[in-house]
Amino acid sequence: MDAQRNGSTVFFSGILDEHTTAEALRKTMMEAMHSVQGRRLSLDLSEVRRANSVGILTWFRLLGDLAPCASYVNMPVWLVEQFNFSEGIRGDIDIESFQAPFYCPEKDTHAIVSLVVGRDVPIQAQYDDFEISLPNPDGTVFEADFEPSEYLYFLVVNHAKLKSLREG
Repeated sequence: MDAQRNGSTVFFSGILDEHTTAEALRKTMMEAMHSVQGRRLSLDLSEVRRANSVGILTWFRLLGDLAPCASYVNMPVWLVEQFNFSEGIRGDIDIESFQAPFYCPEKDTHAIVSLVVGRDVPIQAQYDDFEISLPNPDGTVFEADFEPSEYLYFLVVNHAKLKSLREG
């Protein structure tokens, strides 16, 4: 996996697996943390195509060691699914936006769309009755290709934390 810094954002790309070394990522993250001088760092993993369990463990250990004040931006589907299995996001890490799968039945097409927390998806304690669809410029509609109460569980688990970060 590769990491490139641009201002207050660190862009990650590639594959997060057993070949990913924490040291290479640590160097870029440390440089970025120093450059933002106490402001929130943005972590964009949208170009990380996939991750395996070893890579995810490396990632979580790195974040635990560095304890950055950060926000996930365009959090990919694989990371959303990983957080849906966990107890929540540790540390001072916010979720600004995440990717979600959508489907257009009229055109039989799929799309991955980035959704902004608080704008496209409200911060709620549950999503049992939540519905979301996105209009296309051509008049067709993309429907959520996920069950909101299951896919958005990572927001439920982090509900209090996300509210606190935005209010504080």
